[in-house]
Amino acid sequence: MLSGSADTEDTAIVIRDRLRQQMRDNTAARTNVTLSYLLDEWLSEHQAEETTRDSYRLLINSFIGPALGPTPLAQLCRRGPRPFEQLYTELRVCRRRCHGRVFVEHRTPRPNGG
Repeated sequence: MLSGSADTEDTAIVIRDRLRQQMRDNTAARTNVTLSYLLDEWLSEHQAEETTRDSYRLLINSFIGPALGPTPLAQLCRRGPRPFEQLYTELRVCRRRCHGRVFVEHRTPRPNGG
């Protein structure tokens, strides 16, 4: 929650306008919570079959967590969709995390099954 305190109505209006601008600019977050923390909290409360939650956990641990998990939510909000678009682009090249390394091209010129 955003808040402010003012002695006069004019000052209150200035504070109000500043807080509204922070909301519009996505700079109002006052937390260091990371995406990993949010996903863990969500997954622990998400009502789904255990097999579905296991699948979600696998996707989070294999793809989302290593790439974006340590990033604070406030930073992700400021950056907009770009980090997620970049992750999707990288996943099109390599769907494995390759032992935590940067994504590696695994495609070969050989046809499948060869």
